[in-house]
Amino acid sequence: MNLDRDLRDALRPLRGDPVEDARAVLAELDDGLPPATVEPPKGLRGLPIAAALLGVLALGIVVGLASGSAFDGEQQNVVDEPEKGGDPNETDENPDDKNSDDGNPEDREDDPSKPDEKKKKPWPPPPPSSSSLLLMAFGEMTVNEPKLQREALKPGSWYVKSGTLFETGNSLAGIFVQGTGSAVRLAQQTVAAVEMDRIDVREGIVWMSTLGEPVSVRIEAELATVLSEKAEVMVERQNNGVVVISFGGDVTVRASAGESRRLGELSRCEIDSTGVIRGVEPVEFPPAVTGWMVPMVINQTDDRELRHNVEWLVEAYVEGTNREAAVRELRRYGGHTVGKLFYALDVVGSDTALLHRTARLIGASAEYSHKDWLFALLERGDEESRAIAFRALVRVGGEENQVEDEGFWRAANTTDRELQLRQWRTRLR
Repeated sequence: MNLDRDLRDALRPLRGDPVEDARAVLAELDDGLPPATVEPPKGLRGLPIAAALLGVLALGIVVGLASGSAFDGEQQNVVDEPEKGGDPNETDENPDDKNSDDGNPEDREDDPSKPDEKKKKPWPPPPPSSSSLLLMAFGEMTVNEPKLQREALKPGSWYVKSGTLFETGNSLAGIFVQGTGSAVRLAQQTVAAVEMDRIDVREGIVWMSTLGEPVSVRIEAELATVLSEKAEVMVERQNNGVVVISFGGDVTVRASAGESRRLGELSRCEIDSTGVIRGVEPVEFPPAVTGWMVPMVINQTDDRELRHNVEWLVEAYVEGTNREAAVRELRRYGGHTVGKLFYALDVVGSDTALLHRTARLIGASAEYSHKDWLFALLERGDEESRAIAFRALVRVGGEENQVEDEGFWRAANTTDRELQLRQWRTRLR
């Protein structure tokens, strides 16, 4: 190919129109040029830029949620898709119009009403008002915001207005009250309206904590009014009355019949259908009345409450006073209990029956990710614990990866067990 000749031939049909002339020149040259191989531009670690950008946006959403400033507006899904393809640097202007106004870019600078081409759209958008509620719906539920129609929500995170009425149905719900720092949890089949400093319980169970902030909150349940300040309290509205439980802080109960009681830490009272308080009693084992919250505790980002609850339950299990109740609650936490229960084996070792019961709890709760704990259980000295570990490993690792049978792990000597244990570890690596 002779580029000089081809270019000269391509320039012959020029007619004075820049656009048409350019199109004609390119058409003439196109057939003579070899096809170009265009590779997509690369971003992080060789990924296409589009994929890298999506990763950055996803990280931005997570960071925005953690800082409480991910999205604006009063009600919106926290994981709403970004506009215009999600480009955080995308502007509203048309790139072809950057130098409009008769081609004079200075006209744009002189006119403050025209958008600045260098000014980028903010990402993420500014946060909602300080009176908003951040809702985490663990299933489908409905909300009725003030001055808006009742609306069904899918599982996920949402911002809603203060004063919203929540109907959980078969879902659980966690609510963070912006501006006060209050945390509210709603059980299944609960109907309640939540404001900044007031909760109206119409049906079901509401748990609330303001222990982290000196906030006063009024909880209305028709037959009783609960006044709390820097407290953790739970209110259950039943068909024949109301139950109020104080886990700590300043809690006062005013019954509709006129009587008032102050509840101390870990105490409860019942208000009957006539509005009369039927005595104050101690709460013997708090996890037994808060077990419905476990799915929310497990799924929250901050795992301190999860770790604290599991440790407390294992201690109660070992101590023995509320052992049966502790076992019921430990089962709710599943595999999160395996490590703490394993360390409890040495504490209860002198009680053979309790030792084997603890081993069975470990075997029943373990998942594939806990296989190393099961291998450690398989190395213990008593054959019943090894048999329990064997059955659990077959369950989580699959029969196709099984090494030897239960009889072997009960009776084989230490040397033979160690050889086979290494083989099993390799298969489940």
